[in-house]
Amino acid sequence: MKRLGLIIVLLFATVLSISALGFADGAAEQYSVEEVAEIADEIQIDKGFVDKPKDFILTTVSDAFILSGTAKENDKLTITLYKRVGNSFVPMGESVEIKIGPLGIFTKEVSLKDEQTKSPKETTVSKETFVVLELKRGDTVTWDYRLIRFTDDKEVKKSLDTLKSSALVPTATVK
Repeated sequence: MKRLGLIIVLLFATVLSISALGFADGAAEQYSVEEVAEIADEIQIDKGFVDKPKDFILTTVSDAFILSGTAKENDKLTITLYKRVGNSFVPMGESVEIKIGPLGIFTKEVSLKDEQTKSPKETTVSKETFVVLELKRGDTVTWDYRLIRFTDDKEVKKSLDTLKSSALVPTATVK
């Protein structure tokens, strides 16, 4: 009877440890704003494998951006987008996987539109998108991250008007 109890406990521990490893391998279901800020503080962009966008935080007025970089042939790159909802970043659509070809270069246009809605009229552009990149090379996994902030035309115009009215930017008059 004791052996049966010991076998059950060992079986339970094995299942629990395998489950924990499975969760550790995959990307997180969501990131808090604080976790993204910690990643921003720790990441060294110069050592990342993404060439464009170069900065950790990129501000854009387009609803899409080009992500490019270099890797080795047969590497697998997985791109996962997270949109900001309140104080968290939650997954936005399905991840995209790219197999790196013989040239070792990848380029992917990534849309900031949240297309999980059923109607195209309801599709919105994520104001803050956290991009998580996972590069698999054999048994090795490397991570790279970017934060993309979308600014629409109205916000850009408002910022320009603010700059024009400030004392820092001289205004010229045409006679």
